[in-house]
Amino acid sequence: MQSARVLYIMLCFTMGLVLLITPWIPAWSSNYFVEQYAWLASLARNDYVRGAVSGLGLADFGMGAYAILHPPAASSAAPGGPR
Repeated sequence: MQSARVLYIMLCFTMGLVLLITPWIPAWSSNYFVEQYAWLASLARNDYVRGAVSGLGLADFGMGAYAILHPPAASSAAPGGPR
């Protein structure tokens, strides 16, 4: 169970970093999909959309930090469960 928790924390921080930085690099607004679809180009170049995606990245960081600061409570149940 501990390894799943560590994996979850690593996933939160990695996805948070990707979502925080990616909207602000040039590849975000100049790639195949943005160049093929005009509606997607206007959406990708909108600063509010970039900010919203970066906000999701900050939320991911927050979830990872919460998982570090608040470890799960130890179970007081007997091994093997109730009989």
